[in-house]
Amino acid sequence: MTAEPTERSPSMRSDRYPIEHTVVIDGAPVAMRGWLAVPRSLPPRPVLTYCLPGGHCTTGYFDLQVDDGADTYSLADALTAHGHLVCSVDHPGIGTSDPVPDLFRITMGVAAAAHAEMVAHVVDALRSGTLAEGLPSLDVESVIGAGHSMGGAMVDVVQARHRSFVAVAGLGHGGSGLPMVLSAAELAFAASGAGPDDPQLVELARARFAGPTPAPRTPRSELPGIFHADDVSPAAVQAFSRQVTTLLFACGLASMMPGLLDPEKSVIDVPYLLALGEHDLVTDLIGSASRYRACDDMTLLRIPGAGHCHHTASGRAAFFDRLARWIGSVTG
Repeated sequence: MTAEPTERSPSMRSDRYPIEHTVVIDGAPVAMRGWLAVPRSLPPRPVLTYCLPGGHCTTGYFDLQVDDGADTYSLADALTAHGHLVCSVDHPGIGTSDPVPDLFRITMGVAAAAHAEMVAHVVDALRSGTLAEGLPSLDVESVIGAGHSMGGAMVDVVQARHRSFVAVAGLGHGGSGLPMVLSAAELAFAASGAGPDDPQLVELARARFAGPTPAPRTPRSELPGIFHADDVSPAAVQAFSRQVTTLLFACGLASMMPGLLDPEKSVIDVPYLLALGEHDLVTDLIGSASRYRACDDMTLLRIPGAGHCHHTASGRAAFFDRLARWIGSVTG
């Protein structure tokens, strides 16, 4: 796909190029779409960070534009300020990507395979200079995977099954799930040893989200943590709400099930940064880290004051800077 970069405010540090690539799911073509953020001054061998959105989120989560004068909510701008490339792509079936006939059939494995293909496409197109008109060929040195919430679960599946990344940042996903909101049948499935692509999970997701009596949405007051801290501005909450989309149902349910993805987590052997907010939905850093049994280079980060949505937290700038420095440390 060829396109000029989108127009940006003069205060922004980087340009955006639209990305599109067609994958095949269940025998049908599905176009996946997102964007690439490029620093104004390119290093000779840039690092690419590929970001996977969480449940109900689009790529906009990684590029929040908030009208409160702060101008510091975009992870994309924060990382490009360090000379990195940043890419985020909507999951198949939601956001700007093509719809699919049955969204419930997009399991963790299906979505992970699609993103792995997308990563390979973006890297090849960057190296050949064919990603976007006006963008020169870039000798991408390495690719970091980053995912938030459900996307943090998914980035583990991408790495375990496709080894797309030289390092992984799991943000806001700990693996212990949210057992307090699950039904008896869902908890039994989680304990059965079945995987995230089992047809039974698809049917459990269908029953939860589209059955004759869908499971009631858990009030936020009953969750173990919060989404936005009390000091988050209304404008930031509104910006977050503007990027919200449909849930990827089977993937969302899989990320809520305790231990379901432990087989994938246990084989990841690249450097890993695990970050949880102080008031996140999961806060057990040590217990979460213990699931990555093959990882010899684990960085644990608790984001002070943050709820589940780290990018709206008052400490987001320090968190973004820490993440950028970690990327430099594992790729330098």
